[in-house]
Amino acid sequence: MSVISSSPKTGRRRQGNGYSKIIVLLLLILICIGITYYAHFIRGIDFVFTHFFYVPIVVAAFWWGRRAIWVALFLGGWLLTSHYLSGLDIPYSSDLLRFGMFVMASLTVGIFREQAWRSEKATELAYMELNQIFNTAGSGMRVIDKDFNVLRVNETFSILTGVSKDKTVGKKCYEVFGGPSCHTPNCTINRILSGQERVEYEVEKERNNGIRIPCILTATSFRGPDGELIGIVEYFKDITSRKQAEGEIRRLNEELELKVEERTKELAKERDYTRHLIESSPDFQMTLDKDGRITDVNEAFEEVVGKSRKDVIGTSIYEYLPREETEKAIAEIFEKKKVRSIEITAKVTGKGDLICNFSGTVFTAPEGGIGIYATGRDITEQRSQQAKILEKERQLAHASRLSTLGEMATAMAHEINQPLTLISMAAESILRDIKKKRLDMSLLPQDTEDILHNVRRIDRIITHMRTYARQPGEIKVVEPEQILSNAFIVMGEQLRVHDISVSRHIEEALPPIEADPNQLEQIFLNILTNARQALDEKGKEAERAGRGFQKQLKCSILQEGDYVVFEFADNGYGVPDEIKPRIFEPFFTTKEPGQGTGLGLSIAYSIVVQSHKGRIWVEDNEMGGATFKVALPIKYNKTINTSDAKR
Repeated sequence: MSVISSSPKTGRRRQGNGYSKIIVLLLLILICIGITYYAHFIRGIDFVFTHFFYVPIVVAAFWWGRRAIWVALFLGGWLLTSHYLSGLDIPYSSDLLRFGMFVMASLTVGIFREQAWRSEKATELAYMELNQIFNTAGSGMRVIDKDFNVLRVNETFSILTGVSKDKTVGKKCYEVFGGPSCHTPNCTINRILSGQERVEYEVEKERNNGIRIPCILTATSFRGPDGELIGIVEYFKDITSRKQAEGEIRRLNEELELKVEERTKELAKERDYTRHLIESSPDFQMTLDKDGRITDVNEAFEEVVGKSRKDVIGTSIYEYLPREETEKAIAEIFEKKKVRSIEITAKVTGKGDLICNFSGTVFTAPEGGIGIYATGRDITEQRSQQAKILEKERQLAHASRLSTLGEMATAMAHEINQPLTLISMAAESILRDIKKKRLDMSLLPQDTEDILHNVRRIDRIITHMRTYARQPGEIKVVEPEQILSNAFIVMGEQLRVHDISVSRHIEEALPPIEADPNQLEQIFLNILTNARQALDEKGKEAERAGRGFQKQLKCSILQEGDYVVFEFADNGYGVPDEIKPRIFEPFFTTKEPGQGTGLGLSIAYSIVVQSHKGRIWVEDNEMGGATFKVALPIKYNKTINTSDAKR
C-alpha cells in the first residue's frame, strides 16, 4: 500500500539546502581539528582518538559520493601536520595507516552511495513514468483495497465521475461511481478475492448527479512485492459513444429494413404492373439469350405463333423468323446496343407472310448474362394501306396534271393555232400561185421550209403534252435548266397572253440533279399557275382602282451548298404569315369554292420532300409578293458530268 500512496524521497533529500550541508561539514571538520590540537598542543599526548574523523568523511561521502576523498585527504594531512608541529616523538607509520584508511573509507562509502543514488533515480523515473501512464490513461482507473477503500484514482476517472481526486480517495468504492453489482457476489472485489485474476464485463455506472454511463469494467488483482493481495485495480472505459452509435445503427437498420420492405413491395408492384403492361401490349415482345434462344414472351407473341408461353420458352427464334435476316438483326443489336425499326418478313403458318417491325436493346439478365429485349409489331396491314395511299397519291398527282392541262387548254390551243395559221397561209399562197400559173419555183423551198418548221413546232408541243400527261416516270439525272424550260413550253404563251413580264436568271455550270422530270414540271406548273392567278387578280383590282400595275414574274436557278434551288418570285399579294404554316396541308386553299381543290401544293410538298428528299417553302420578297423555293439535292457522281446529262 505504501508503494501506491507515497513517492521516493531521495531526490528531495539530495535537493536540500547545500549551504547547510557545508556548514555542518565544516563544523565536524573543526571538531576533528580541535580534538587533534587539544591532544597534541595542550595535553601534549601522542595519541589521538581518530574514530571521530570518520564522521565528516562518511557524511561527505553520503552527501557528495566519492568527492568525500577531499575531506579524507584534508583530515589525513592535518593529522600528519599536527604530529609534526607538536614536536612529539610520534611514529608516522600509524598516522599514514590512518591516512590511508580515511581515503579508503571515503571512496568505499562514496561508491556505494553513488550506486544507491542511481538506483533511487531509476526507481524515481520508473515511478514518474508509471504515475504519468496512470494519470494520462484513456480509461478511468482507481485502486481499491480489500476493505473497499479507494486508495488512488487518475484524472480520467475524475472526469468520468465528475468527482475530484480529493473527494474520491479514502471513500468506499460503492459511494463513488456505484453500480448494480455493488454489494452482490458479482462485485469485482469479491470475485478477485474469490480467486479470479481478471474480471471484465459491461456495466452501467451511476454518477452522483444521477447520470448513468455505460462502461466496460475491467478489474485485475493488485499485489505487493511479496505477492500478497492488497486490493484491485479497476479500469472504466466509457462506451457512451459506442452505445449511441449502436443505437443509431439499430435505428438505421430498422429504417433500412423498413425501407427495403417497402421498396420490395414497390418493386413487386412495379414488376406486376410491368408484366401487366407487357402482357396487355398489342405488340409481341420477347427476350433472347446470346444464342438466339427465347427466354420469355408475352401473350401477343403466343397469339402470333399459335403456341403457349411454356412451349415457346427455350426454343430458337429462328423457328419463327427467317434465319439470315434475324441473325443480321441480332448482330446489329449486340453491336449498337439499341436498334429501332428493323423490318423482317416472317412466314407464319395459317397467316401467310407477315411484315414485322422490330426494335431491340441489349440488357443484363439477373444471373449476369447478357440478352436482347425485342419488341415487334405486325405492320402488314399498315404497309398495305401505305401502298394504297401511295397509289392514291399517284392518281391524285396524275389527276392534278390532267387538271392543269384542262386549265391550260385555251392557251395550248392558241399555242398550236399560231403555227397552224402560218402553215395555212403558206399553203394557200402556193395553191393560189399554182392556179394562176404564176408559181415562182425559187420561192418554193423557203415556203416549204416554213411549213415544216411550224409542223415541227406543233409536234414538239403535242409530244411534250403527251409526255406530261403520262404517269410519273423514273428518277434520273437531269439538267435543272431543262426542267424549267419544259415548264415554259406549256406556260410561256399563257403568261404572254396575260401580259406577265417574265425574267429568268440561271447560274452557269449548275450541277445535275436526280429527279423525275415529269413530277418536277408538275410542281413548277402548279407554282406558275398560282402566280399567274394571283397576278391577274391584283391586276384587275388595280384596273378597277384606275392605277397601273405591271405584272412581274422572276424565275431563278442557283446553287446553295449541296442543293440546287429553284426560285419563283411574283409581285402579287404574297402569303400572310398566319397562312404560311398551313399552305402545304392537303385541301387547304384560299381560293373561292369551286376554283381550287387545295391539293396542288400538298402534292408538290409530297413530291419534293418524300420522293426527292428536298425542301419546299415560301417567303416574302422585296416586290411585295411571294417567293416559292424548291431545293433539290445535287447528284454527286464522278462518272456523270454535265455533257452526259445534256446528252
